[in-house]
Amino acid sequence: MPVCTPNDWIYHGQGKAKYYLFAQDVKAELATGSGTSAKSVPVGELWMHAGDCMTKPGAVKAPYSCSGNIYDITLDSQGEINHIKAFWHP
Repeated sequence: MPVCTPNDWIYHGQGKAKYYLFAQDVKAELATGSGTSAKSVPVGELWMHAGDCMTKPGAVKAPYSCSGNIYDITLDSQGEINHIKAFWHP
């Protein structure tokens, strides 16, 4: 859930951790810089990007970056992720 601060907004997790599956027709996007610009990618590419950001952020090449590991997800009616987008954050 995003929370406003005096200088910006940040995400804070709430409640117990939950695990989700990806829907078969999931749409994935990676941020390509400041603002809302993003590129559609196969979900496997987003998955690799997230892993690299957690374990070896220096391996991530432009136009992508590891900027906060913030992802916005949308669930379908079965509770599976059908849209996931990486946010750019300074």
